[in-house]
Amino acid sequence: MDLKAYHVQEDFEASCCIVFATNGASARRQGALELGVEWEDVEFCRRAHWADQYVDQREMPPQVLIEQGWRVTCGCCGNWIDQDLIDESEDGCAPVYVGRWAYFNLSHHDQMVADMKARYELEAAVKSEAEARFPGVEVVRHFDGKGACNSLGVTMRVPGLAGTVDWQRDESFVTVEKRDLEAWKSYQSRIKQSA
Repeated sequence: MDLKAYHVQEDFEASCCIVFATNGASARRQGALELGVEWEDVEFCRRAHWADQYVDQREMPPQVLIEQGWRVTCGCCGNWIDQDLIDESEDGCAPVYVGRWAYFNLSHHDQMVADMKARYELEAAVKSEAEARFPGVEVVRHFDGKGACNSLGVTMRVPGLAGTVDWQRDESFVTVEKRDLEAWKSYQSRIKQSA
């Protein structure tokens, strides 16, 4: 079965999306999921013939959406970009398009690139600190700080533990699952003895 483009909208002025599906019912279900609403909260689901040419990409280029009268969010600041803003902007709206992202202007794009680079470097530093502090661990993900300390943290797999352990940079403790408390104490003893 061939995929076709559908315009799915939550309500008249709310969120909408383009989805690719084999029929209207599938498109409505997929669109509701993408919009984070229930099936019955979808105001309408109609064919978008103009978007069929993007079926192989499975996503719509932001420039095309703007040309079709849609608005997209800036990948840096989150503000809306639409054709009216581009046409009437006195504050430098000259969108930059990179893949599926749109940026208000080159400055916003460059800021996002710098922010991503800084985040990557911070994550690499925190991963290195965790691996040095807790030998033999495998860092499985990063998370933004929680609790009193808002520093970046990592979730780790520790040898001998069934679950995972969370550690935040700038914190003097870890969060261990209750079932792993004895295994954690054993791990701590091993790393103290080898130090």
